[in-house]
Amino acid sequence: MTQDIVMDARNSGVSFKVDSGLIEAVRDVSFTLRRGQTIALVGESGSGKSGTARAIMRLLSKRAKVAAKTEILYGDKDMARLSERQMRAICGNRMTMIFQEPMSSLNPVYTVGAQSAEILRIHQKTTKAAATAKVLDLLREVQIPEPESRVNQYPHQLSGGQRQRVMIAMALANNPDILILDKPTTALDVTVQAEILNLIKQIKTKTGMAVILITHDLTVVRQFADNVCVMQHGEGREDGPTEQVFTDPQHPYTRRLLGSEPQGRANALALGQETVLEERDVRVTFPLRKCGAFRGSNHALQGVDGLSLSLKRGETLSLVGKSGSGKTTFGQALIRLNKLSGGEVEFLSNRIETLDRAGMKPYCQRMQIVFQDPFSSLNPRMSVRQIIELLCKLQRDRGLSYLFISHDLKVVRALCHRVIVMQNGKIVEQGSVDQVLENPQTDYTRRLVRAAFEIAT
Repeated sequence: MTQDIVMDARNSGVSFKVDSGLIEAVRDVSFTLRRGQTIALVGESGSGKSGTARAIMRLLSKRAKVAAKTEILYGDKDMARLSERQMRAICGNRMTMIFQEPMSSLNPVYTVGAQSAEILRIHQKTTKAAATAKVLDLLREVQIPEPESRVNQYPHQLSGGQRQRVMIAMALANNPDILILDKPTTALDVTVQAEILNLIKQIKTKTGMAVILITHDLTVVRQFADNVCVMQHGEGREDGPTEQVFTDPQHPYTRRLLGSEPQGRANALALGQETVLEERDVRVTFPLRKCGAFRGSNHALQGVDGLSLSLKRGETLSLVGKSGSGKTTFGQALIRLNKLSGGEVEFLSNRIETLDRAGMKPYCQRMQIVFQDPFSSLNPRMSVRQIIELLCKLQRDRGLSYLFISHDLKVVRALCHRVIVMQNGKIVEQGSVDQVLENPQTDYTRRLVRAAFEIAT
């Protein structure tokens, strides 16, 4: 079956020059990729997964150096030895890569159609009209609604899922042999994640391309990868068929990794705890202006529509729902990062919804927010299991209450007492974690749960 091999990586190594010398980020990593196969590179942050992928694509920084013994065989070429000019003929053509955050990959000053067409014109030397027609076909293939309208839009005018679909369209434009996915769905909600991964699976089956998947989500790995390569400290610890690695892991690190997913349940909430936060009929409205040919018109977008909840001392209450459901808008409104359009907010028995910035200052010491961006919010040296154990310890020691906004229902299940499910700014379902996640009452909640825990269904 050697004719099916599209890439053979041998003894891959990457080091970075720092003030104190050289740091070996990747050491002697080897794997074989066959046509139509998906290999997952898994491991904790800093294990060398992305470094390995970027070495293949030659996207490393100037401080990085590929080890002399590295061989990355693609056909009759050793990509570790090709010139930049030779690599340009391969990258974006026969081999493409999709990154974690599409907004950092798409150029904000060009329409998505123009950016997609550029790839075709560079590698296929096609006309502008032919490239535009091909782009429309690609946008239809990745299931972007109304592609004739979307093709002339800018990246910021699309949702996160739509932007990632554009990246997939661009990556598939030249029918590549290899697609590298570097944490492609981390920033997406669970339902969009499932849609994106199933789309890639369908296209892989149709075209026979090979896929290298880099992810932290072990559920994704088990559903979509044929083989797994487990990495730690830049080295490969274990590799083999996915089901074999998951059911019978051989290396101690692999066993720890598979056991590191959020487990258990929140500690029982003591009876008679005081209510620290209560909101009644909270509304957040955003005024928008729609431009027309002769004159514009004003209308309002209802971000949060009549939401009410209460939070007790020592309780963790989760807000879940698809992107755009109003979760973050509501959380920001509580500490006045968004302006309330209506409703009442009571914190420690004090009404705060009408307070100005100076009036809110004393309360800000007792009500804090941690934002979404993990690079500014999370400690990169701590695992997710530890960013959960710490939260639980702080809650026990300090009597903290958490309003937990998340797409990750596995973490919600392990950390939270109650769940509120939001859609279009409204509550569609609420109850204890077990009630909502194990016996959802609405189709919307059932889709969220299925996407989080099953993905492929």
